[in-house]
Amino acid sequence: MLLVNTDHISGKVLKHLGLVSGYKIPLNFGTIVADKTIDKAKKLIIEDATSLGADAIINIRWIFNGNQVFVYGTAVKYED
Repeated sequence: MLLVNTDHISGKVLKHLGLVSGYKIPLNFGTIVADKTIDKAKKLIIEDATSLGADAIINIRWIFNGNQVFVYGTAVKYED
């Protein structure tokens, strides 16, 4: 699964499938725990996009608020 924070993928025609997100995942203090929390959030959006039949997620955005993390993006399928 390709993950990008741009609104396009060079050389690809994209069909938008919908918004995918992972949210309110506890973000504990400490680098190792925080990295694992980010990995869990990434896993959630990949699972969500895979269930839609997506090839990639574009426009990925991360929001960190206190001890929580919210990630969202647009699931897309290649049309070429």
